[in-house]
Amino acid sequence: MDNNYMPELFAFLRELRANNDRNWFNANKQRYDYLRQLWLADLQRLIAMMTPAHPEIRGVQARDCAYRIYRDLRFSLDKTPYKAYFSAAIGPQARKTMQSCFYLHFEPDNAGIYFGVWCPEPDKLRAIRALIDAEGDELEKAASAPDFASRFQFMPISTLKSAPAGYPNNHPHITFIRAKDYTFGRQVPDSYYTEGDWASRAAEDFATTVDVKNFLNYVYNP
Repeated sequence: MDNNYMPELFAFLRELRANNDRNWFNANKQRYDYLRQLWLADLQRLIAMMTPAHPEIRGVQARDCAYRIYRDLRFSLDKTPYKAYFSAAIGPQARKTMQSCFYLHFEPDNAGIYFGVWCPEPDKLRAIRALIDAEGDELEKAASAPDFASRFQFMPISTLKSAPAGYPNNHPHITFIRAKDYTFGRQVPDSYYTEGDWASRAAEDFATTVDVKNFLNYVYNP
């Protein structure tokens, strides 16, 4: 598929970052709408390509996975009205998925591809830790598989400084036990999205996550 709109999308986002105000955005709204529609079409194509490896996302709609570009300013000191990036989370409940899902971040000089469980509820976090305590070798094996490990690194958003209550600091899987979320991913150059067929590239990367995904999702779908 011709992805020649993607360099234009990244150029738009760079300009938005430099002109993050309503006057500029309104003047460029038609351009934004055009680029977003092309991006949503590619996102839908990605979902279709991912479905053989991840059948739980069959029928999920791209528009439900894509995040709004409008920032929630109610509790923020930063009053810039727009996000200077596009993003989407793909899972069985689209962007509202609580179990493992897939996240794509389209931001100039800060693009990325990610996967995992973000901010699990306390009972689920405890359950994942208990599962790792009992079966951590399985997770270690899945996370170190060459196809997966060459694409995704463990990069939790938040970790404890020491082992949580009930676990020793020398636990064999202490890196996973200390985590407060189970995020894997990597930053990518802009060219990951702007050159060639980014959707096919992402589908290939996400196909390697099945074993890690199934391990984490056991506490959601035992």
